[in-house]
Amino acid sequence: MSIIFDRGWSITPNVKLPITSGLVLYYDPSNPSSYPGSGTTITDLSGNGLNGTMSNITFTSPYFTYNGSSSQIAIADNTLLEPGTGDWTMEVWVNQTASGNQVVLGKFDPGGLATDVSYSIRTTGTNYYAQIGSGTGSGATLYVNSTTLAGSINTWYQIVYVFINVASNSLLTYVNGGSAIGNVSHSLTSILNTTANLYLGSYNNGEYSQYFNGKIGITRLYNRALSDAEVTQNYNADKSKYGL
Repeated sequence: MSIIFDRGWSITPNVKLPITSGLVLYYDPSNPSSYPGSGTTITDLSGNGLNGTMSNITFTSPYFTYNGSSSQIAIADNTLLEPGTGDWTMEVWVNQTASGNQVVLGKFDPGGLATDVSYSIRTTGTNYYAQIGSGTGSGATLYVNSTTLAGSINTWYQIVYVFINVASNSLLTYVNGGSAIGNVSHSLTSILNTTANLYLGSYNNGEYSQYFNGKIGITRLYNRALSDAEVTQNYNADKSKYGL
């Protein structure tokens, strides 16, 4: 039996929904409330109004295709996008089409230096990793790179990075639910507070040519650390959309 709602959505009992506690930003190209199928606005389903402006993106539900040269989503800076000294979780459903040094998601001060990194999900070749910076100090106090995921072209992944700065100094990497595949300790006291926009698919609006080449589906940011069980719940809630 399914429960039918006015908008035509249905919920089958015992089917888990994505985690909403601490949700800051939530895009889902497969949901008409987030993207109706046309236009240049992606609507934030978190309720925080952090809508994005799309450029040179192709839509095929349940994802957007980024062309590797000019595609991006720009999200205006907001205090909600500044983790500060707290915990932070980044989740993307991603499928790379061509290898390269690319940005899946990133918030950076202009300049391109290590001191300009706030938080990001990036690729080197087909290797995915998160890079998070404090904006000050040097070495381990300036930035931390996550465990590297050796990805494959034309393959969907749910990738989740959990930055813990309250209970511990850890940066965990998750792939397709389950337990973390890596845990890197860090020495950052806080994450850089930058007034620059957040971008999906580009480095600071093309400041550097690191445009993502591939597909990005659901994207979520949380202002807390998700647990193993919560990461897995999100995976189970959405994996069928991406054939996983």
